[in-house]
Parts: sequence; C-alpha cells; structure tokens
Amino acid sequence: MRSILNRPNPGEERTSDDVLAGLRPPARRFKRALHEMAEDPPAVAPAAEPAPERPLRRRPAMEVAAAAEPAPRRWFDILKRQPPEGTPAAAAPAVAPPVVPPLVVPLSVVTDAVMPESTPPQSAPSPTPAAAQAAATAIEMPMAPAAVPMPAEVTGSVRRWVNELLAAMDATAAILMAGLFVIAVVIVMGAVPWQQNADDLLPSIISLQKLTLYYWEQNRFGNLLPLLTAWIQNPGENAYVQILLRVAAGMVAPVFFTALFFRKAKDVWRAALAADCLMLVAASPMLIHETFIVATPYATSLCCAGLAVLVLRRAWSQPAGWQRQGLIALGTTALLAAHIVNYGLLMIALPLLAVLTMRAPTPERVRLLLLTCATALVALLLPAMFASQYPTSMAIRLSLEAMEIFLAEVLSCAGLWFIPAIALPIGLSWLASRQGAIPRSPRPMALLAAASGIAAFVLFLLAASSEHVMLNSYSPRYFVPAFLMLLALGGIGIWQSLRQIIPTRAVRDALFVLIATLMLIGSRGRLAGDEGPTTDIIGWNKAQLAHAVATRYGALSLDGIAGTYWDTWPSVFAAMQLNYDLGRKGADVIGIAKRGAVRRDAFIGRLATQGKLRVGCIDMTPKNCLELINNIMEVQGLRATAFATTDPILEGHTLSYAEITAGR
Repeated sequence: MRSILNRPNPGEERTSDDVLAGLRPPARRFKRALHEMAEDPPAVAPAAEPAPERPLRRRPAMEVAAAAEPAPRRWFDILKRQPPEGTPAAAAPAVAPPVVPPLVVPLSVVTDAVMPESTPPQSAPSPTPAAAQAAATAIEMPMAPAAVPMPAEVTGSVRRWVNELLAAMDATAAILMAGLFVIAVVIVMGAVPWQQNADDLLPSIISLQKLTLYYWEQNRFGNLLPLLTAWIQNPGENAYVQILLRVAAGMVAPVFFTALFFRKAKDVWRAALAADCLMLVAASPMLIHETFIVATPYATSLCCAGLAVLVLRRAWSQPAGWQRQGLIALGTTALLAAHIVNYGLLMIALPLLAVLTMRAPTPERVRLLLLTCATALVALLLPAMFASQYPTSMAIRLSLEAMEIFLAEVLSCAGLWFIPAIALPIGLSWLASRQGAIPRSPRPMALLAAASGIAAFVLFLLAASSEHVMLNSYSPRYFVPAFLMLLALGGIGIWQSLRQIIPTRAVRDALFVLIATLMLIGSRGRLAGDEGPTTDIIGWNKAQLAHAVATRYGALSLDGIAGTYWDTWPSVFAAMQLNYDLGRKGADVIGIAKRGAVRRDAFIGRLATQGKLRVGCIDMTPKNCLELINNIMEVQGLRATAFATTDPILEGHTLSYAEITAGR
C-alpha cells in the first residue's frame, strides 16, 4: 500500500488534493463509504434564504501542517511570512461565508485509511470524478482558527525598543563606572595630603625652566607629565595639575594587569575600578601617598602600558587597512612611552608576560611579549643618547640582610589589611567557579595568580639587591608596581566572582555599583582622619623657609638661590611663584644645588651678559657658597664678595648674599 502522505518534490507546495490522495482507501471500501453517506445524509437546518455556494478552497500543505503545530512556532512562521512594509492589505469579503455544519465521517473509513489491512487489497476500478469530488468534500476537516498575525511594524518596534533598552543599560553602566572613577579621584585629592618636597616640586620646575627627556641628572624616569603641563605658566597650577594627572594615572594603572585576564573592555575597567576601591579601603596611607601623590613614575608608566594593551587589542581585531595600522602605531607609541617613563617596568612586565605566554600561549600574548621586548630595548638605548653623563648604577649585590630590611619596609608600607583584602576576592572567585550560577574553570585565575606571584618575587629580589635602592634607604616606593599588580589581582577576583554568581547583566552591574560605592564611602571615612591638604603645596616643613627666601629674593633682585637640595628647590619654586604673582617676566630663578648642573648654560650666559650674579646662600657663608657654585656649575676662576649682611630669616636659618663675578 502507498504511504499515507506522499512526499512532494523539494520546493513543491502540497494541496488538499495531494493530502486526500494519500488518505484514499481501496476502491471497495471507498464505495461502501459512499453508500453509507448516501443512505444516512447529515441533517441540515433549513435556511430562510439560499446561501451562495461555498467555493472549494485548496488548502496548502503548509497550512495543514501549521494547524497542528504549537502556537509559538506557528507565530514565528507567521512573522516570517509577513508582507514587507508598505504592501496594501487584502480587502475583506463583502459577504460572510455560510456556516457549514460539520460532516460526520464513519470511524471505519478513517480507521481503515490510517491502519490498512496486512494483506494488500485487490485492484478495483477508479472512482468517477464526481465521486472523488464528493469524497474530498466529505472528509475535509474544519480548519483550526489561525493565530492573528502580528504586524511587521509592531515586531520592528519591539526589536528597536529592546535594542535601545540594552544600549541605554550599557551606557548607564559606563556612565556610572566613569562617575565612580571620578569620585575615587576626588576622594584622593580631598583626603590625602598633597604637600610636595624637593623631589616632587622639581617636575614643575623642569616643566617651566628646561624640559628634558629625563628627570634632571638621571636616566630612568621620563618627563611625560612635565611635557603635558608645559603650557601652564603658573607654577602652583602646574604642580596641582601634575598631581591630578598622577592620581588619574594611578586609578588607570591596574588596567595593564586586568587587560591580561579579561578580553572585553567593560570587564577590564570594572576590575580596575574594583582594584582602586581595594587600594583606598585596605592599603596604608603611606602606600596611597606613594602611589598617587609622590612624583614617582610607576603609576604613570603602568597607565600608558594598560592603554597600549587595549589599543593594540583593538587593532589586532581589525581587518587589514589604514585603521589597523594607525591603531598599531598608536599602541606601540604608548607602550614605548611607558618604558621611557620608567624603564624599570620591564622588571615586572617581562616575567608576567613570559609566564602567561608559556603556560597559556595565544597569538595576542605572543605579539604583546615580543612588542614589549622591542620597546623596552629601544627605551634602554635612549639614555645613552640623551643622558649619557648621568648613568644609573645597575650593580646587584645579593644580601640576606638587605632582603630582610626591604621586606620589613614593604610590609609596613602595605598595611595590616592588604594581604587579606587580596586573598579574600581570589578565594571567592575560586569558590564561585565551582558552585556559581555560571561555572567556569578556575585555571585562568590560578595561572594569573601564579604569574603575578613570580613577577612580584622577581621584582623584590632585584630591588632588594640593587645598590641604587640601598643608597635610597630601601624605600618601599620601588615595590609600588608589585603593589598595584596584587591589587589588580584582587579586583579581578571581585568582578569575576560577580560574573560567575549573577548571570543577569543588569543585576550584576547594579550590585557592583553598590559594592564600589560602599567601599568608596568607607575609604572616605577612613582617610579623613589623616592630615588633609593645606593651601600651600610646599610641605615637609619647608614652606616658611621657602617663602622667606623668596621674599628676600624679590626684594634684592637676586639671580639665583644656593643651598642644600631639600632647601633650595622649594625656595626656587616659591620665588618662581612670587615672580608670576607680581607679573615679573624676567629671567628664571637659577637653583644652585644637586640636579642644578642642567642650568649651567643659563648660569654662564647670564654671567657673561650681566658681568655679575647675585646669589642668596641658605645657611652658608659667601665663601662656602662660592665652593658650592664651583662644584655644581663647574666654572673655575669665579670670585664671591658679600654685598649685604647675613640675614636671619627663621629660627635656625640664615641667608647670606654673595655677588659672583668672573675672575681675572
């Protein structure tokens, strides 16, 4: 027997006749069914007026199959068959179709049609066309009511509304994250003392007097911030803007480490914000001051490196073209600037990238590792070209005693809650990877933690064994990059835990904003107990001395100020501020102290032009002042004579005046 449903050719539409042909029983049963229907016709209610004959409707096979499918799929198919926008709808019929009572079909006919006998039926003559038409009309089932199709305009509006809602949620989350970054910067600027010493004031003096590639008389730290603020002629405003840039760079610095774990930029920035909140909540005030306020380039260098990673990742995902090449050039420049600002970045970036690349190699990590090595090599060659006369000692001397001293300094700088604040998010992330709503493998987090630990250990060994660090009393500032890396690891743990526990994006972002806000509020209360900033940017008990020297500098029309390093440069800064406030646009104030040899050309040129120079000497006699000038400026044959009596300016401090002339 033929199959119940004859399969049409591909792409051919099946009609009701085709369906009936597949259901037609053998001829002898077909005749029996016709006789039964003729003997017992269905009762039809008399109509008052004869209704027009109902035209036979050829039902496509797709509609027959759609009537038996679930409603959601029928609705989806109806949406796909919607006419394009602008197509006029078919006109409604003027006369409603007549009500046709259901036709009773004997069960035996349907049963025999669906379940044929095991023995094949004998051949019988084909029915007449009239009988076939009557049978087709008799067994046609009433069609189920079709679902009301949704207009295309409505579905398009719903899609647009959903897309606009998601875009608004993403934009709102981005605005909230940016706002939290701004709040963190405001908290640091408002609660952390920003008074500067001689080291911190020198970048402003460099920016306004003589801008060089590196910090004066050394070859390690590049002058990026002095370059960015060189257009600000007010010394005080220049220093304030540099502090603001250092704080902002410190907030962005964890991006370099979070970008090595997350691929999406929004995840990178959220983890960096979490690391900043951990810094303000758990780190000691000393570490916060060293990271954000002190004029060290560590945070600025990591900021440039983090932005470079994001730009290069965007470039490598672009197709070949001018846009890709431009982004690669921009990212490479930012990475080179990171190494110029602090070529010690290589000591923590190279071990970290090497471990990650060896254990979990990807094309992006390989490229980044090679590019880091290339830019670091260029940065190491630049000092030989621009600062060869100021070499930095690279001698390494392993000493267990030195390591113990440096470890004690590092732990005291970190604070009591630093290690628990890092370990707790990492442990929570590992637990969430096992039992969270979105289970993930804990191996990437474990690999990053291991690589960070190795990089921190390498940096600790190099810093503790360096003779340069020993000469600077094992200051913990040399371990600041490792502090930022560990804080970034904690921030990654916080955001990764939320991603694994809460699958809904809106709820996850809202909870993260709440947690970050509470942490910032707590940090504001924690840091408010410290000594807040004052109106004077000169700190370290040098403000009164500096302003007293600046007053006499202006009254006696001095050309320079000489003295110790820590007294001279704050006084030079104060004298520059006094000249700016009084509108004097004369020559710069020459500082004669350590790092003052950079201005040797200006000193010799002014001496040759004027024939003499008046110098104020802090806590020195004119004779001692002359010896200092000869040592700093390396000019022989000078003579010094006192042109005014020594003036006691403050308790314990005096200011003598020497007139310097060229000897014959």
